[in-house]
Amino acid sequence: MKRFILKIALFVAPLLLLLYPMDYYFSKSLKETAMAQGEYEVWNDIFHASVDADVAIYGSSRAWVHINPQILEDSLNRSAYNLGIDGQNLWMQMLRHQQYLAHNPYPEVIIHSLDVFTLEPRINDYNNYNNDQFLPYLFWHDYFEDTDLLPPIYDKYDHCVPMLRYQNRGMRVLLSMIPHYKKGPLRTRGFVANEATWNTDFDKAREERGSYEVVIDSATVALFREYLADCQQKNIQVVLVYSPEYIEGQHFVSNRQELFTLLNDIATEFNLPFLDYSSHEMCLNRSYFYNAIHLNATGANHFSRILAHDLKPLL
Repeated sequence: MKRFILKIALFVAPLLLLLYPMDYYFSKSLKETAMAQGEYEVWNDIFHASVDADVAIYGSSRAWVHINPQILEDSLNRSAYNLGIDGQNLWMQMLRHQQYLAHNPYPEVIIHSLDVFTLEPRINDYNNYNNDQFLPYLFWHDYFEDTDLLPPIYDKYDHCVPMLRYQNRGMRVLLSMIPHYKKGPLRTRGFVANEATWNTDFDKAREERGSYEVVIDSATVALFREYLADCQQKNIQVVLVYSPEYIEGQHFVSNRQELFTLLNDIATEFNLPFLDYSSHEMCLNRSYFYNAIHLNATGANHFSRILAHDLKPLL
């Protein structure tokens, strides 16, 4: 039996010695790409303690492509960084919030961009979207080791076995890296201006579904309240923002009023400003959007100037 164990050890040891440098090189190279919609760039800044911002911008893609931190900086005379995480609701936003505060100075202000998906359940249609963004950080550091907010596809073994988390996706990720490797950064302080013009996303959604009913999840609402209470305790001012949304897209959501009643109630409960631009004239002008819920570059810069103006008396 001892001889058998020794043979196994002699077989496994060289394999592990090979896997460690493979994992290090693969992960380091992946972090240097503009893949994952630029999320690696933001995670790198977070883990390198490079997000020294007076104003932090939170939210999903509607934060990521709507709020230009440079415009806020120029207007408010405060440093700003956009931490919007593409395609994710509050749970993943809180994972980013958790890691951001753990490795960087606290911001004075958080501008939290809300949307119809913010309070939906953790397990949702987008649950497996863009989860490759965590791959290069799981093994070599303890950044995500103690969090229960990671996507459920990852477990404790991904933190302790080299290359395990790349199983069944390693070759796909490697091939995807080739056109992105050493490519210039996608984001500027977390923000990207989307130059696209109006597409057919909304027309397809309306044709396929007719309407959309928001699922308001009690666990997500509780997480939101917990986060707001923690920000108050840490003396971080939170400003809730609902950026412009094309008017036809607003009509697409069947229980929109129920959601906004809840959001207003939470803002009142925590005595927070809630800047709702749903009725702004921008919502009537399709030229500002590339689909029903996302502003294009022209719309984003125009909105950022409006937001900066409205933030001045609040800050």
